[in-house]
Amino acid sequence: MKRINAKGEVFQQTSVYIRENVYLLAKEASIPMSEAAELGVIAALRARGVEV
Repeated sequence: MKRINAKGEVFQQTSVYIRENVYLLAKEASIPMSEAAELGVIAALRARGVEV
């Protein structure tokens, strides 16, 4: 896992990556961006072992 520096550089890279994946999920599944974002957050939590 990467650490975020004082300028937030890694965070910015991660947020761009998340936005791109949400866009692709919405496009592929033909669902609204908000729904794709929700599904992406749920998947990320489950990947970390959190029960949702």
